[in-house]
Amino acid sequence: MPSTPKQPRRGSFAHAAREIRVLEEASGQSLLTPEIRAALAKVDRALPKDAKPLARAKAADVAQAEAGGYERVTELAQGIVEAGLSFADISPADVAPPVKWVQALGTEEAERKFRLARMAWLPSRESPAGLGIAVDILKMDAKVKAASKTPTAPTLNIAIQMNMSPVDYPEIVEAVDE
Repeated sequence: MPSTPKQPRRGSFAHAAREIRVLEEASGQSLLTPEIRAALAKVDRALPKDAKPLARAKAADVAQAEAGGYERVTELAQGIVEAGLSFADISPADVAPPVKWVQALGTEEAERKFRLARMAWLPSRESPAGLGIAVDILKMDAKVKAASKTPTAPTLNIAIQMNMSPVDYPEIVEAVDE
């Protein structure tokens, strides 16, 4: 019986790369710039299929560092989200990017921004997973920055329980009428 290849763990870079490739094949359009495509290819190749979890984690860290590290990933996610937020500048029926975008960004970058803005018009269940991944990355980045800015004072939780023995009261005997 042939074994099926292991699917990458959900939420990993390899999983995101695979989902983006599937979306591109389905749409027939490129959603990523060449730089992003090269970075994702490095991530996929750096993860040996039969390595132990610790070795896989180290390989993923190396691949992420080669791809530009944490800052580069958040920068890419911010670019994707910003392009998606440009959905208000276009109509869902448009077939080409606005002339202003082409003049300001150039043809290739304007096409990329236009594709992402059109995807933002889709309902969330139909939109590409890449948009959600980019938003999740920015949420995580905001949480990391907020946690690093607000140092928490060390707390010591103490519960005091006072156990007192019950007081013995003398028994009261009532007189019985005979």
